[in-house]
Amino acid sequence: MQRLSLKTSLEKYFLVFAIPSDPAHVELRNAIRSTWSNVTSWGNSLSGLDNQHKRFKLMFIFGSEHRFNRQLNNELKMHRDDMFVIDGLKDTYKSLKSKVLWAMKEALNSYDFTYFIKTDDDIVVDLPLLINELLLLPRDHYYTGNCYRYYNGHNSDYEKWYYCSGGGYVLSRDVVHMIQQLPNIYFQAPFTPEDALTGYLVTMVTSQLGYPVTRKVNMKLQVKRFYVCGKFKKWFYHHAATPELHVQLHERIKRNDWIPCEERQ
Repeated sequence: MQRLSLKTSLEKYFLVFAIPSDPAHVELRNAIRSTWSNVTSWGNSLSGLDNQHKRFKLMFIFGSEHRFNRQLNNELKMHRDDMFVIDGLKDTYKSLKSKVLWAMKEALNSYDFTYFIKTDDDIVVDLPLLINELLLLPRDHYYTGNCYRYYNGHNSDYEKWYYCSGGGYVLSRDVVHMIQQLPNIYFQAPFTPEDALTGYLVTMVTSQLGYPVTRKVNMKLQVKRFYVCGKFKKWFYHHAATPELHVQLHERIKRNDWIPCEERQ
């Protein structure tokens, strides 16, 4: 990975969302554009926020090694501002970490942002809750999400470290910048999970560069089996794998349409 040369004049955003996506997932990306990432779709839920805190950037990321059909080409023409194609990259599970590392570098080089957020195209985000809670968190030295997991690395050469689930995690801008200062060898770690790699790089920022990073276990991701009951109080809701699920879940979150778990049939 090349060292970053930051531009002096950057587009300013409170949040940058990096969303690795399969090129074929046109309808999922359109669902995201019309639901949680559409500020007007939230009605009055975001009305009390300053405009600067409602500014965010979507980055749908996929590789160029894919057959570009008419539907995808039309999407690229209509949504040039949120579609990012990495030349020479083939879309596989193993390429996820390449997408995220590329997005970190691109975001630093192109945008002045407060937080970098990695999520997926099968995630529904409670945008008002996310923004309001992030406004209470530190702007620097911060890495948070569903961070209870740990990884032992590829073999015994690696110590165990904790990391945040790839369904949704947050890095303050300074931490993303410090990741870019790590020697190339750390980006070549021979294990696949993208979220585990990010946790590893954050660990190396502290242990190798001496830059302290606070890891906060906010447990802000919820998986599908819990959607049927309980209050909507998470940032990220996982496994909304169809456009219909995106729309349904987005509408339920807006209405706070939850069912007490003891009333489940």
